[in-house]
Amino acid sequence: MSEITIEIFKILYLVTSAVSLWIVFSLLVKFKTDSDISLVFVIFILIMTLPVLNGYLALTPLALPDWILSFIYRYTWLYGPALWLVFKKITNNPVSIKVGAIHFVPFLLLGLLGSTGLINFDIWYIWATLGQLSIYLTNVFFKSVQHRRQLAILLSRFSSTNLYWLAYSQLGLLALIALDLYILINLTASGEFNQLFWQIMLIAISIYLLLLCAALLFIQPSDDQSAHDESEDTSDADSEVKEFKSITANAARSLADELIALMSNEKPYLNNGLTLKQLADQLGVTSHQLSETLNICLNKSFYDFLNQARIEHAMALMQTEPKQVSVLNIAYQSGFNNKNSFYKSFKLQTGETPAQYRNALRSDPASSASGRVESGVTQ
Repeated sequence: MSEITIEIFKILYLVTSAVSLWIVFSLLVKFKTDSDISLVFVIFILIMTLPVLNGYLALTPLALPDWILSFIYRYTWLYGPALWLVFKKITNNPVSIKVGAIHFVPFLLLGLLGSTGLINFDIWYIWATLGQLSIYLTNVFFKSVQHRRQLAILLSRFSSTNLYWLAYSQLGLLALIALDLYILINLTASGEFNQLFWQIMLIAISIYLLLLCAALLFIQPSDDQSAHDESEDTSDADSEVKEFKSITANAARSLADELIALMSNEKPYLNNGLTLKQLADQLGVTSHQLSETLNICLNKSFYDFLNQARIEHAMALMQTEPKQVSVLNIAYQSGFNNKNSFYKSFKLQTGETPAQYRNALRSDPASSASGRVESGVTQ
């Protein structure tokens, strides 16, 4: 390479490394949105930055120790686990730290063995690398088909959240994996390591990282911008938008409408073991997004919202069920799993005990209209 070309590469690699590390520092300090997602971004960006930083150092008199280079030259083994872990996060099925760490053990072992000279870039190593990537790609592909509805909702409705950009970052990673596979296949065919292929890979990673960092910095709206966009919707929109973290205000309002329709049509609240995650899965969103929608748009916690729907259902049953059906049976039919919880929620929302409400129905059936809960969750 000419001196001019080398200098251009050095500038590209240095700028990419600096910007990436600055983004990592910003995410660690500020945590703009979901802290778990920010941590995933930090790990992911650091993994992608290592080869670029090494590419810069390789073009200077400086050099990293051989044992570090052994790990960097085997970074391809990080692609599969990174892709899988991020996909699990996107689909609201995050794994524990221990389980996630297990997937990085092969990379660590290969790095250690490579630093001692026990493993080289021979044909068996290349085929093992191709096999590992194929396993992860196949798994993610079939899981993508399984979660296609949830992914479609994420990409269409939550375009201003880190979760959205985490999803799109994987498209770039897939492109890098395809390029890396092409290089590995050529390496298998020629039996020689081509420095040109290595530089092409580093340039591709640099461009990918710069685009990803630009998206995190400029494309995602800030709190002030979101507040400006929503300022004309309601008088108290500004105070609401400041509290949104994992979902935009418009998407939250849309999700609230879908939630009320789901409660009315499918009545998931009748399941006495219903959890926030289960309800979020039915809507194709994360638990954080549903919780924020309930708290901000509907001004209720998950359990308050759930119990309100169950009380409305119980009140309707009292109007239609024979008088011989006990209040306890009605409580069970409405999704409650114990008497105390039912009585407490009923009294809190109606100002009457179930027996008092039922007696009022007998004396004046028209009173049921005024006794219903105001929000009409199940209407």
